[in-house]
Amino acid sequence: MKKYFGLFLLFLMGLMTCQAAAQKEFISYNLDGKSFCFSCVKLVWHTENYIDIEGIHCERIDLGINSIPRYREAEASITFQISPNEGSFVSTYKGHSSDTLPIYVNWYEVKNNNDFIVVNTMQADMDSDGGVGQFFTVTIENFGDEGTLIKGSFSGRMLDADGAFHSIDSGRFALRRRNE
Repeated sequence: MKKYFGLFLLFLMGLMTCQAAAQKEFISYNLDGKSFCFSCVKLVWHTENYIDIEGIHCERIDLGINSIPRYREAEASITFQISPNEGSFVSTYKGHSSDTLPIYVNWYEVKNNNDFIVVNTMQADMDSDGGVGQFFTVTIENFGDEGTLIKGSFSGRMLDADGAFHSIDSGRFALRRRNE
């Protein structure tokens, strides 16, 4: 009986290990109420002791039968960079400009314009406005060696090139650490 119990425990431990290794990497958030979720993601630790977090989604947009070219690639992405607080990455980071917390969010909008489909690309960041009304907050819940699944959350408010504010909320990520 003890033998079977021991084998059962080994089986459960192996199952838990496989499940942990199979956890998916992602970045998800809402931008002005529209949901984004990326599975093409990465977290890279650099030897200068900072991390890059990036998510990208590319899509092929059909502009219609009469368009030349008919298809166009469109990309949505988010990227930000973090340096540790007092030697630890496990912390909450708050920034009001790209000097303190570089963040860039790109997306596209598909609009029907008098029998033509138009793809507008947009970017919001904290590069302008001197920080007035802008913020970005990132919380890193855990950090470890290469291969560790690092989880966290984020939210913020940034400007686009036209001076309009865009809000990010419900941001979550789970990314495996890779070393440069």
